[in-house]
Amino acid sequence: MTKKKILTLIGTRPQFIKYSVLSQYFNKFFNEILVDTGQHYSKRLAENFIKELRFKKPDYNLGVQHPDPVNQISEMMKKLTYVVEKEKPSLMICFGDTNSALSGALVSVKMNVPLVHIEAGERNFDQSGAIVHPNSIPEETNRVITDTISDLLLCSSKRAVKNLKAENVRGRVEFTGDIMYDLYLNNNKRTSPGNSLFKSINLKPGAYYYCTVHRALNTDNKSRLEIIYKTINELDKPVVFPLHPRTKKALSKYGILKKNSNKNNLIMLEPVGYTESLYLTNNAYFVLTDSGGVVREAYFSGVPSVMLDDTSEWKDIFLSGWSTLAGADRKKIKNSISNFKKPKKKPAFFGNGNASAKTIQSIINWYN
Repeated sequence: MTKKKILTLIGTRPQFIKYSVLSQYFNKFFNEILVDTGQHYSKRLAENFIKELRFKKPDYNLGVQHPDPVNQISEMMKKLTYVVEKEKPSLMICFGDTNSALSGALVSVKMNVPLVHIEAGERNFDQSGAIVHPNSIPEETNRVITDTISDLLLCSSKRAVKNLKAENVRGRVEFTGDIMYDLYLNNNKRTSPGNSLFKSINLKPGAYYYCTVHRALNTDNKSRLEIIYKTINELDKPVVFPLHPRTKKALSKYGILKKNSNKNNLIMLEPVGYTESLYLTNNAYFVLTDSGGVVREAYFSGVPSVMLDDTSEWKDIFLSGWSTLAGADRKKIKNSISNFKKPKKKPAFFGNGNASAKTIQSIINWYN
């Protein structure tokens, strides 16, 4: 029997991570064309992720790294249209809430290619608990439009299913669980105490904070970035702080490093790989991040976290008491740490570790 041709679209670190869990299944059941939009900030990092996460080299790299989002999306659409015309896939798959996902969604609907959206239905909420307007955050705009267009919407959480049902989307909605949890379970065994990075920083488990900052909300705002930088420098334990390329550039541009050169609480590193980041998360006293992926990994590990953002789509984690939405507020960040009380339970919001199998089965069932 001839395998049906699918086109899978990735372009950022979180999408590389999610795709790696499903790649073996895609290759087994489908004739897959893998397209990398190039949205990630470093070609070297992208190549390292492919090697570390053990999936095939993309069939196409669109190489779109335009800093302006409108031009970036339009360029992605233009180049992706060429690929779709050439390959003629009968299905397109996209992940999450990035410009890459949105470009794929728009091309799919214009070219009549059915669309599967993995990690559909999540909605950002603010510190009052209200869902934000789709126009207020780029990622929210991307995911709402993509969900509206999609034919099959696969959800990481049951809350996402409820969101989509309330919005009465036209596509088929299913709960599969979070494929990042599958990857966490599979890779957690690989992050042993012999990890060379952990040895190099010379810190004991539970004796440091782990911090990541990459969102434009923080890196493109001097005041926010400086508040975060100063606050983590004042914490009572060392802070392991891998620098995203955008964050590193912003710290230099705003003169924050030079201005605060007398403070040395931070252990600043080059960007780390997935398993290194996972090990640093697992062994941290507390995690501070603006990454939804890292917040979930901290939750999987039973490590409390502080979200350095004003909104988040992972509401269940915050309601459970394992994380706090603090933004770039010095007082809230410090109070979130000092007032933390470990919850009695860690509910299985994201499934039981079989999300990848359920995702593939959902696609096969819907596709046939």
